[in-house]
Amino acid sequence: MAYKTTVSTSAASAGVNAVLALLTSGSVLKVYSSNQPASPDVLPGAGHDLLATLQLSTTPFAPAVAGVAAANPIAASTVLLGGTAAWFRLSSTAAGYPSSSGYGILDGSASTAGSNLVLNSVALSSGAAISVTALTVTLPQTTP
Repeated sequence: MAYKTTVSTSAASAGVNAVLALLTSGSVLKVYSSNQPASPDVLPGAGHDLLATLQLSTTPFAPAVAGVAAANPIAASTVLLGGTAAWFRLSSTAAGYPSSSGYGILDGSASTAGSNLVLNSVALSSGAAISVTALTVTLPQTTP
């Protein structure tokens, strides 16, 4: 028999909030090129160029509603390396999640629409500004 796990809306919200509670003061949003690794437990490898790092606010996310949390405003930053943004990683400075290690708390897709991270542009030029239009984190209520 196949697995078919489901959780309530309130449980999905609690799960998202628990994960996002790992993001402490000093947490960052890192934007990368190339294919997204299998999980945040995998270091970005060759070809995963770090294009930009943006500082999250002191309270990075609003409380989740129906398993979806939206980021509070994120200040624009400067692109470090030109390339095409494809995915992002959220990293914390909390013990076990040092932002300097490359490991993260969660990864997601990046695009100009229809992704976890919505940017003003995915074609990034070194020295140009990068702005976040929206960032959402979702905990699905059912297994695929």
